[in-house]
Amino acid sequence: GEYRLTDCVYQLIRSGLRVDSYQIYDEDEIQGINTPADLDNLAAWQTNFRTTEPNAAALRIEMPFNGDGAEEDIAYNMVLPGTLTAKAVDLQAQFTWLNHTYSHRDLDINENPYPDYAICSAEINDNTMMAAFLGFSDYTTTALLTGDYSGINPPNPDLANAAYDLGIRFMHVNASEPGYNNPTPNTGLPHPTQPEILLVPRYANNIYYAATTPAQETDLYNIFYCPTYVASGYT
Repeated sequence: GEYRLTDCVYQLIRSGLRVDSYQIYDEDEIQGINTPADLDNLAAWQTNFRTTEPNAAALRIEMPFNGDGAEEDIAYNMVLPGTLTAKAVDLQAQFTWLNHTYSHRDLDINENPYPDYAICSAEINDNTMMAAFLGFSDYTTTALLTGDYSGINPPNPDLANAAYDLGIRFMHVNASEPGYNNPTPNTGLPHPTQPEILLVPRYANNIYYAATTPAQETDLYNIFYCPTYVASGYT
C-alpha cells in the first residue's frame, strides 16, 4: 500500500516494534522528496507537455491533497513563505485538487480506534476547509480518494454515510481488488452500502510519491519486490 513516513511509524508501533528517534542537524539530509523545487519541476514538465503535444493543450494534473501539516499557516493566518505549502498555493491554478482526506488516516473497519462517522466526517471536511483557507480555486468537493483506498474493501458504512452527507458523490477504488474492476470500460460501480456514491475504479501505477528520479523509482521498486536486492545491501 501507500504509506508516508509518519504512517510507517504508526504501523511499526501498532505491530509492537521498537521505533527510535534521532536529532538531525543538517536539514538537507531529510529533504529528500516533495520539496518546492519538485513542484516547480512538475509544473514545468506539464507546461512543456501541453506545448509539445497537440492533444494536451488543456491538460492539468490532478493532485491528491492532504491538508495535515499546514496548521501553522492557520495559526499565523497566512501561508508561511518558503514551504511546500507556499509553493502549492503559488502554483495551485496549474493543477486540479482532489480530496485525499486531511491526514491520510486509515479508515478501514478493523482499525483501532474504529473510524466512526465523526472521524470520517472530520477527515473529509477538515481537508475541504484547509483547501478553502489556502485558496485552491479548482478543488473538488464531490470526489474523494481515501488514503491507501481504505474504508472501501470491506466497506466502512460510516465513511460512506459521512461522505454522502458532505456532498461526496464519487470515490476512487482500487481496480486490482477482486470485485472492484470496471464492469465495462469507463464504467463505475455503485457503493455497496451507499449506492448514491459511484465508485470509480483505477489501477495503481507503482510510480511512488517518494521517488523523483528514475534511479529512485528503480531503487524503491526493487526494495518492495526483490528480496535478493535488499539482502545484497541494495546493489
